[in-house]
Amino acid sequence: MRKTFILSIAILFLAGCKVPELLGLKEMPITQVALQKEKALSKMEVMPVTQVVEKMEEREKLYSLSANDMELRKILFMFAEELPEYNVVIDPDVSGRVTVDLKKLSLDNVLTILLEPLGLEYVLEDDILRISKPRMVTRIFEFVYSTTNRIAATSLVAMTGGGGEISGGEGSGNSSTSFGSVSTEEEIDVWGEFESGIGSLLSEEGKLSISKRIGRISVTDYRSNMKEIASFIDTFKVSSQLITSS
Repeated sequence: MRKTFILSIAILFLAGCKVPELLGLKEMPITQVALQKEKALSKMEVMPVTQVVEKMEEREKLYSLSANDMELRKILFMFAEELPEYNVVIDPDVSGRVTVDLKKLSLDNVLTILLEPLGLEYVLEDDILRISKPRMVTRIFEFVYSTTNRIAATSLVAMTGGGGEISGGEGSGNSSTSFGSVSTEEEIDVWGEFESGIGSLLSEEGKLSISKRIGRISVTDYRSNMKEIASFIDTFKVSSQLITSS
């Protein structure tokens, strides 16, 4: 009985050693596994720094352009070939001559340099790039202010005093001190300031319409002025909120 038990253990041990072979598997030494990992890592592609920069430039879409006293329309048509993603529309009244040597600039910078000196502008909407003389546009803004006017209060405190005099070696004299205060209040028209600020930024052809009841402001002007007007309105909103909260 004991011999049978020992024989069974030996058979199981031998069978366990042969399990990988019976299943068709090959045992791989640890050193061989490490070598294969190193080979796999060495095959990973490492991108050179110059190639990374080139790919960044592709994403930023930088352009180069050189022209010597050329017609602007001709330059724009040639440049349009570099913009396959846009439909370029050039108005009939676009004209002028240009001399430039531009290297690796953004589309906005290239067009600004070409058009601004000639009093022209471009508008990019979706996939349409339109080049024309400046046009008037209308934008609607909202400005809600609960109080029509605000009160600015100031106060002034004054103090006056007198001194004594000394004669004949004996001290004698008198002194007096008095206090006084003055308070003033100034009523400031918020909407008046708002309208005056926008009016100072409008061009001669610009128009402004304000509906105080619903806080609606309609501004019509050139695009270049509209950027400054929008910035002023945003700043004025913040300052008016601070005044209201205080």
